[in-house]
Amino acid sequence: MKIGFISPASHVVYEDIKNAINYFENQGHKIVLSKNIYKQERFMAGSDEERLSDLHDMFADKSVDFIIATRGAYGSPRLLDKIDYELIKQNKKGFIGLSDVTALSLAMYKMAGLSSYTGMVIKSDFKDETLPPLLKQSLNHALNHQKQSFKDLEIYNKGKAEGILVGGNLTMIMSLMGTPYEVDFQDKILFIEEIGEEPFRVDRMINQLRLANVFNKIKGLIIGDFTVKLSKDKLDGTLDEVFYEQFKHLNIPIINNFLNGHIKEKYLLKIGAKIFLDCVNGEIHEM
Repeated sequence: MKIGFISPASHVVYEDIKNAINYFENQGHKIVLSKNIYKQERFMAGSDEERLSDLHDMFADKSVDFIIATRGAYGSPRLLDKIDYELIKQNKKGFIGLSDVTALSLAMYKMAGLSSYTGMVIKSDFKDETLPPLLKQSLNHALNHQKQSFKDLEIYNKGKAEGILVGGNLTMIMSLMGTPYEVDFQDKILFIEEIGEEPFRVDRMINQLRLANVFNKIKGLIIGDFTVKLSKDKLDGTLDEVFYEQFKHLNIPIINNFLNGHIKEKYLLKIGAKIFLDCVNGEIHEM
């Protein structure tokens, strides 16, 4: 299999991706690096035009089977109104990203019907030349286009639902609100995760979703990892209190603490996949 690495957001250096190159080559895969992969312009991996060109080139290259983003941070949303979505629609292939790349994944799903995986980028997930067992297993399923099931999950609200999975990083989901790339939440299963945001900031974003009537549209919710559980000021409360207050009235199935986000041991989730959310037995099945 030929796997392409691109930097659609912030920049990387060779040291950030060398472990991933070794890992995939040892698995028998061939790695293709985008021509601007090491570029840097301010906080981004080169200009918008350079990053866009790399994205288009990887999709246009019919020899490339899968594309993996090297890093999140920031930059992906700047490309959304410049992407040739027809090119992507005509050259669908596997795509994996996380964090800032959520904006790219969600836009490509909405505008080109491309299903992709959220949960991994090269820089943060290949600190070593090996992967944690759960991520390694989930990545192998993704690369081989195999459906996944997850069991023994934490039930937050009981119920069962079927629907298309959408979502990813909460900040990126919010950044698309009011744009042509805003998520179509109707009858979807929503997944959210976040890094570095204090509980009051998470509350603000979830409250915006509530005011936008999102929770009356979705059929289920999967809460991934949120790296900040406690407020710096103890009087400001905890993330659990935010979730309780915002979700206590919802009559939909909810899974909490799903292993996906900015953590080492985790699973990949497929945006655009139809899933069965079983919050009676604590399971998720890709259909």
